[in-house]
Amino acid sequence: MKKTYRALVLGTPVESEGTIATRIRKATHVPPRYCVDSSYGREASTDWSVVTSHQRYSRMELEPLTGRSHQLRVHMNYLGTPILGDPLYGTDKSQKAFPRLALHATAISIDHPHTGQRMQWNCREPF
Repeated sequence: MKKTYRALVLGTPVESEGTIATRIRKATHVPPRYCVDSSYGREASTDWSVVTSHQRYSRMELEPLTGRSHQLRVHMNYLGTPILGDPLYGTDKSQKAFPRLALHATAISIDHPHTGQRMQWNCREPF
């Protein structure tokens, strides 16, 4: 399975693309949050690229290589570009910048279980 997401994030990363590879775990003292933890976390990797950049925010394409809970949200925050409207991982500024979490699955593809044919569904982000 391959999933592709689009997100609006606060600011612009220094690089235009990259891979975030960290270890994340539940932040048990603050459920349901997750955090980066290089000692006790589980492997989590995300490929990312900047699609467009504006003064205050950027549109990014995200492809999770692993499937951890809250992975994209944790990784964007770790990169220093929290997703707009994110009530758990955003800053005051990023939370107020958009009325909801600005994260959307734009493409999902799988191999058909019987024919092996690659199947893909696309849905443009609504923001």
